[in-house]
Amino acid sequence: NELDYDLDGAVLRLADRGAYAAAGTRANSPRGALAYKFAAEEKTTVLADVIWDVGKIGKVSPVAVLEPVFVGGTTVTRATLANQEVIRARDVRIGDTVLVRRAGDVIPFVAGVLDASKRTGAEREIAAPSQCPSCAQPLTEQGNSRELFCTNVACPAQTVRRLIHWASRAAADIDAIGPVWIERLNEAGLLERPSDFYALDRDTLLGFERIADISADRMLESIDRSRGVGLRRALIGLAIPMASEATAMRLCRAGYRSLEQVAEADEESLQQVDDIGPKVAASLRSHLRREST
Repeated sequence: NELDYDLDGAVLRLADRGAYAAAGTRANSPRGALAYKFAAEEKTTVLADVIWDVGKIGKVSPVAVLEPVFVGGTTVTRATLANQEVIRARDVRIGDTVLVRRAGDVIPFVAGVLDASKRTGAEREIAAPSQCPSCAQPLTEQGNSRELFCTNVACPAQTVRRLIHWASRAAADIDAIGPVWIERLNEAGLLERPSDFYALDRDTLLGFERIADISADRMLESIDRSRGVGLRRALIGLAIPMASEATAMRLCRAGYRSLEQVAEADEESLQQVDDIGPKVAASLRSHLRREST
């Protein structure tokens, strides 16, 4: 803490080079060095409210709205609460003074209640919604953690999140169009699916307030660069439920070269690929054959 820059860990190693070399190596690390992570910084603040956020595959997650607190080098106003089981296990309530920690010094989360015995009675239990906060469709519970999902593929919040994910660095990397502009273009009816990015033209973009010639040109150049996204990153960008980045890599290694080839393959063929089981195969096939995709 006395340094003028942040650290999240340190490496201890044998100082003598001969000793370090003589110690040899393991499969993935040297024997002459050990890496240590420092305990994450923890601060206290008040949990003011909880909102429910809809993700790109329909997962509805609780997000803590906090009184601003400086932790891990940044001011935090929102933090993850994971799911209902975590909320129940930690007995977190709205109005509690809570401990906030940044996991890996990146993602802030509520680690627990500071002192439940000091509650005043004004605290409120966190109630999970029965309907999607975006489209008002009924939610379903999935998995042992009883995570909530919106299964409406036309859900507006899911649509925007999928578009933001398509434009992210891991996928098409359309860096000149950020989340705010994706939301505005979606609200205007111009962006509904990834292919709509490639139908945007200069005149359409210039019709928006705060988009001038230079901004429009940067957006179109960024879109144009993303046309050669390739199959692996396209599969990642489509945010197919149960299909991870590793799934995309394995499909490429198995000889698939285009989205059309994956979509046209039957489930039995897809299951011939390493580590792709019936559920993943069914998810790939149904998602890629969906009209909205």
